[in-house]
Amino acid sequence: MRPMPVAAAHDDRTTVGAPAPVRPRFSRPGTVSRATGQPSQTLTRAATAEYGFVVKDLRRIALTAAGSAVLLAIATVIADTVVNK
Repeated sequence: MRPMPVAAAHDDRTTVGAPAPVRPRFSRPGTVSRATGQPSQTLTRAATAEYGFVVKDLRRIALTAAGSAVLLAIATVIADTVVNK
């Protein structure tokens, strides 16, 4: 029988310094993380502009839906009068 081969010696790695503390991803278990502290001026301006775009889009969607409802009502009245004649 052959003798078992000798395993190579392992170098134990030592850390030079402690790792930086890790910020928690979640403020509470089961919740989505949220930013803390005061928002920057750039972020506030970007959020305000985005809010304006969303309000404009919702206004356009509401006008389109109202216009479609009016056209549907007119088409219904016209179709009803044509069919009943």
